[in-house]
Amino acid sequence: MGQYYKPHRGRSRFQTFLRVFLIILIVVLLLAIAAFLYLKRYMVYGADGSAHLELPVGVQESVSPSPVLQSPSVVIEPSPSPSPSPSVSSGEPTYAKLYAPSELTKSAVSRAVTAKENAVVIDVKTINGKLAYSSDQELAPKTSASGTDLKTILADLKEQGLYCAARISCFRDNTLSKTDFSYSLVTSENSRWLDSDRYGWINPYSQDVQDYITGIAKELAQMGFNEIILDHCGFPDSGRISRIVYGSDAGIPFSQTIEHFCRQTKEAVSPYNVALSVVTDKTTLQDGENKETGQTREMLQNYADRVYVSAAASQRDTLAQDISGGTAGEQNAEWKLVSILSSSPSEKSFSYMVK
Repeated sequence: MGQYYKPHRGRSRFQTFLRVFLIILIVVLLLAIAAFLYLKRYMVYGADGSAHLELPVGVQESVSPSPVLQSPSVVIEPSPSPSPSPSVSSGEPTYAKLYAPSELTKSAVSRAVTAKENAVVIDVKTINGKLAYSSDQELAPKTSASGTDLKTILADLKEQGLYCAARISCFRDNTLSKTDFSYSLVTSENSRWLDSDRYGWINPYSQDVQDYITGIAKELAQMGFNEIILDHCGFPDSGRISRIVYGSDAGIPFSQTIEHFCRQTKEAVSPYNVALSVVTDKTTLQDGENKETGQTREMLQNYADRVYVSAAASQRDTLAQDISGGTAGEQNAEWKLVSILSSSPSEKSFSYMVK
């Protein structure tokens, strides 16, 4: 009888196990690659180059940076255009504070009046992107930050004869940049970009974003505010801004974009007899342009009724000339410039804000 080959059962089982193991390993690797590609867009880079995963709202309960509520003292003089509220003699400084809407209780208003504060600044849109009222804008958060009735608060303040200004953080918006990635400034890794304080920004190039901020300003003007202050009104200038990728918009000058935004906002609020102000920097005023933010001195002269800038009292004359086009001591220029200081000066004969 001829011999025949009998398979080795141990080797066959090992080969089967090896095939199954390799299949499982390939599946795991494919899932890992897919997960990496999906989560890559949620990788956030800080100013120091560090990275961490930040999932969108509803997937992960993330904690937004807690802004330090600044309660600066502000000196604001009333608009030179006729306005029934408040009645303050020309050239007289007006003492005020920055409030979160939830702080504006009746007792707080009474204390302000007792302390002869005849102006208040309300933080209506914070750097976190939270609004102090329910806006009709499509991109606005669905609920207000504090649940307060801003219209009622404003009416109470104006009834007391107080000058009322609303502060808006324009493009520094940690909420919208997180909840709707399409409006966020991003990095080359397609991740949400954060500034040096780890706050996200929305894209100034986006017309939808510009219309959103302009719409808020118009709503506040319709409410009856005396002044609207546009803060972070430009491209970011702190953090690793070289990591930001603007895509097809990269060739458009920053200055052209910011001027367009200020012009359309000015046109939107002009029917309501409200002052439109912009927070700027000394580089813009002294050099004529800040290439990082996109603000220009010409833009401020054309569209800003008031200009807020970090500057000591000794620098006011020079900066006032920059704003007014070289006319020192011009009354409108003196009213237009608001110095942002680190502490209250002993001499309170000029407009200032203490941070």
